[in-house]
Parts: sequence; structure tokens; C-alpha cells
Amino acid sequence: MVYFCIMKNFKSKNWDEVEYEFYWFCGKGEFLQADGDNIMVDEFTVRPIDKGIKGTYTFQALEIDAEIKILSQTRDEGDCVKGMGICEAMLPELFGYYKKNIISSSKRVSKIPGESRVKKMTDIYEKLVTKGLVQYDEKRDVYVYPNPISL
Repeated sequence: MVYFCIMKNFKSKNWDEVEYEFYWFCGKGEFLQADGDNIMVDEFTVRPIDKGIKGTYTFQALEIDAEIKILSQTRDEGDCVKGMGICEAMLPELFGYYKKNIISSSKRVSKIPGESRVKKMTDIYEKLVTKGLVQYDEKRDVYVYPNPISL
């Protein structure tokens, strides 16, 4: 069962710097575990405002050690959510929602079984490091938003 708790609009730009408007809403979901002991998480679903444009991007988040860890980021094949900078635009939204640091999943220092970060997401986070929006915590192998330097 999904419970929705909020809906909010935001803007993001694609690779060509064309701006699009999206909305997100939050509900409850399950982060699937190999052992079947699934974890209840907050699930943020992002969709384009323009109903003629298809696509959905989903974040699964869980509070761990007074931070919010993004356990999963997935998107369908809708063109409007591909290459749209949704991760970059949603980090401030998630921070505003929780009022806590947002951290990525880790590739090598996992706290949750099944936690991982694919190369594509690492590449996206590295671009955000270059922009000064996030910082990389090498010890924990996570990307942290907000980067205190950017505040």
C-alpha cells in the first residue's frame, strides 16, 4: 500500500540547457532485499508536468545515522526523464523535505544489504562534485549533499 504525503513542482534542465518542469510526490515503498526481508522506505516519484511527455524517475530513501541515504534511483525509458538533470534538481528538494544531509549509496562500504551505486550514477555525482554541489566522502564511499562549501 502506498501513502502519499506531499506533491511539489520543480524545474530542471536537460543536456542542451532546455528547462522542463516536473513534480514529485512522496509515498512509502519497499527496498527489495535478496533474503526477502524488505525495508520500508520513502519513495519519491518524479514525473513531467506536461502529461503529453512520458517518463518516471524514482528515488528510494532511508534515514541512516541522522542522514538520508538514497538506496535506489531508477527511471523508466521515457525520454523526458533521461538526461534531464533530475538527480541534481532533486537533491535540494530532498534536503528541504528532510532538513538532513542526503547521501548516495556506496559501492564498497555498504550499510544496507543490496545497496549499490552503478557507474552511471557515480559519473553523475562526479559531475556534481565538479560543480561544487556535493562532496565525496572517501572513507564511507558516498557523495554528500549539500557540500558545506556550496552553502
